[in-house]
Amino acid sequence: MSVPVPEPHSHRFPGRHLHWHLTRRRPLLLGAPLIPILFLSQALNAILLLVLLPFMRSLGRDRELMGSHALGRGDRLVTGVALAVIAVSVLALGVLTVF
Repeated sequence: MSVPVPEPHSHRFPGRHLHWHLTRRRPLLLGAPLIPILFLSQALNAILLLVLLPFMRSLGRDRELMGSHALGRGDRLVTGVALAVIAVSVLALGVLTVF
């Protein structure tokens, strides 16, 4: 026996419909520039990624923590190259944005 689930836009959930309009349209309603906000949020994500990846890589290298799943020599090389490529990409994005 299945329980019928009302549609989100039905009269049984009037607050959800209002909440959807307020949260989804807020940047447009306030006149905030949507594209620059999206660009800056992605740039912030890239910078935070550069902070987190070395930490995650060091956890992956820890034999006591990871056991047989710890990164080997080849894995460390691949993750190091990937981290370097990401760092160069973020730096290039910063240079191209400023200049």
